[in-house]
Amino acid sequence: MGQVISFENYLPPARFDSLPWAQARIDEASTAAGPWTTIDTIALSPLDADPAHPQSRSFTTQNGSAGDGLWYRVIFLDADGDTSQPTAPVQNAPSSTGRDLCTLNDVLGYVPGYTPQPDTNATLERLITAESRSIHQETGREFRAIVPAMPTRLFEFCSTDAANRMIRIGDCAQITSLRLLDQNGVALVAGPLAVDQYALLPRVREEWEPIRRVKLLAAGPAPTPGQLLEVTGVWGFPSVPQDIVQACAKRVILRYLSDVAAAGTDFADAIADSEFSIGGLLRSSQEAIANYGNPEVA
Repeated sequence: MGQVISFENYLPPARFDSLPWAQARIDEASTAAGPWTTIDTIALSPLDADPAHPQSRSFTTQNGSAGDGLWYRVIFLDADGDTSQPTAPVQNAPSSTGRDLCTLNDVLGYVPGYTPQPDTNATLERLITAESRSIHQETGREFRAIVPAMPTRLFEFCSTDAANRMIRIGDCAQITSLRLLDQNGVALVAGPLAVDQYALLPRVREEWEPIRRVKLLAAGPAPTPGQLLEVTGVWGFPSVPQDIVQACAKRVILRYLSDVAAAGTDFADAIADSEFSIGGLLRSSQEAIANYGNPEVA
């Protein structure tokens, strides 16, 4: 039985001949240098309407070999069988927390001249976990659910919440049931609230955007201060916003230069060769993170 391996937010190269990429070929190897074996080829759908501005792709294969530590790369193919350059190799290493906000591939995408080295990659993986933890703490947002994830949480109505019939619940990807409880945790209504008794806000959400508030409608019970809303669901964001993925990857690069080596290593030298602005990395990552830390206006 194969191992399930997922690839998230892979961006095919832009092309200017009006011919879109049609497939993603997944190669596997025991080392970053190869030799490579093709384990799957996945059709891309829908095809890019404008190949000069390709959309990022996420896909999954069930054909990975058993065990951690294997390397993977992706090559895009068009309908004629022509291929792109391979993506930077990434290692199938387990996340230490399950709350990482970017992948090694996201980091390496900014440093195309770097040839992956196991020790350096392991350092980058640790920095990804550290920066992900910092971003969660700085924003107070739950981009990835707190581990271990408890499906049911309780929220107490204050006087303002009760008057507005609306309460903040943090970041929730999906709600499966709602119950109104008294101060002692006893249900005020038999069974969960009916779908016509509440609204999940914001009503119109991006695919990555979480539910942040619940409003009890006139068809349902009116809450009073001190009562509790029991929310059962899947917590965190439905998916990590792309600007947060990018901000985390940029901060990993900055953290490497600050804490590991500013020069003299393959990764540091590849960063220098890339000639991007360190100040620009810092500024753009701070701006993205600050957007999610701003208080929400009710």
